Amino acid sequence: MPTLTRPQTTEADAPKAPPCPKCKNPFVRRVLPKKGLEHLLWHLYLYPFRCQICSHRFVALQFGRRYEIKLDDMREYERLRVALGVTFSGGALKGAGTTVDISTKGCWIDCPQRVLVSKGMTLHLKFQEPGKALPIEIESATVRWALGRGFGVEFLGAKPNQLDRLRALVKGTWEKRCREETDEPAAPQQGQNKKKLRTQART
Repeated sequence: MPTLTRPQTTEADAPKAPPCPKCKNPFVRRVLPKKGLEHLLWHLYLYPFRCQICSHRFVALQFGRRYEIKLDDMREYERLRVALGVTFSGGALKGAGTTVDISTKGCWIDCPQRVLVSKGMTLHLKFQEPGKALPIEIESATVRWALGRGFGVEFLGAKPNQLDRLRALVKGTWEKRCREETDEPAAPQQGQNKKKLRTQART
């Protein structure tokens, strides 16, 4: 019997993919083709993509590039690593934890102790955004995974202004990660260079 494991955060295709034609955002992800026309277009180098900010799905030509279909492709929205305080409630249940990854469509929440949540439960979430007095509120989210002291939810409903804040948070997190990935490594100090030269001279 297979062992349940927490869904893993995967790398986005954004640096290699075309920007979203609707919102011009570069944070897009290649996704699996749907049956029918998209599956046929896949063989003609026309691949489906999903914008990670506005959720627009589109097809773009990438002639000469072949992709292998991987298990990671099952998720259309990439989860980004974060560390946000969150409170949740639903019926008689109330609790708090830390959001460890997030997208515009869902997140994973770790709790300090096991909580009585189960698949299918509907929760109200409040994320404490750094530097903001008011939390981001998701009025309706359903539990999709529950494992140990953590659980994953899919966002179902939020007010337009709260959805805008969530999108801005995800976009800012992605942009920060891109900057960190492109930063040049720090140059070695002068003393380290001399030590390296002495080592090379001895060898």
